[in-house]
Amino acid sequence: MIIAAVVCPMDLTFCTLSYLIVFNDYDLILDGIHENIFQLHYHDPIMQKTVKCLNTLGISDLVHQYVMRTQQMSLNVYQPLTAISLHRLIA
Repeated sequence: MIIAAVVCPMDLTFCTLSYLIVFNDYDLILDGIHENIFQLHYHDPIMQKTVKCLNTLGISDLVHQYVMRTQQMSLNVYQPLTAISLHRLIA
């Protein structure tokens, strides 16, 4: 497996999107997010970020189920935005 390095002097969101497009394995990335979301350490006393993260993951799951049920693979272009929004919320 060849891993391509993406060098981004621009915005961090653009870098994250570039990495996701290069690796092109959204299911693996979202599975990793699902596995590790509760192991992250961040300060959120009123659970606002956690609720936003779980809502984002729920919407992503609904889109993924719809894509798999209807076989409209063109909608998969919206899956990387889930990882980017979670990155912005937690990182």
